Amino acid sequence: MISPNDIQESILTRLQATTALVALLAGTTSIKADQWQGSTFVYPAVRINLGMISPIANCNGSTVIFGIECYSELASEKEANNIADAVNDALHGKEFTSGTVRFSNYSRGIVPAIRSDERTWRAEALFQATISPA
Repeated sequence: MISPNDIQESILTRLQATTALVALLAGTTSIKADQWQGSTFVYPAVRINLGMISPIANCNGSTVIFGIECYSELASEKEANNIADAVNDALHGKEFTSGTVRFSNYSRGIVPAIRSDERTWRAEALFQATISPA
């Protein structure tokens, strides 16, 4: 089975190479793993939240369910929703190889932005991918 670290790094690399998404993030390097423990959290931000990774029988491949959390601290939820839409456009129906992993992604939908706290909005783009070694 493919390592969760390899899967996460491959998704990270793909998102960082998506010009439309990086433009919405004002050129910041705020695309990170969900559990990244840096000293600062810069908005807007994107976090990769890996779910369950399941092996495919009689195959080197796996399936993975993951979410891309999109954060904003503007007065309106629109920025978080726009970021989630850009993530969905970047990954839905796309096949690509990144690092040591080959992906075939399908969108499971977008959860529109809700308040995370009194200053922060969070939207999420959900995916299921079939993955195999590159």
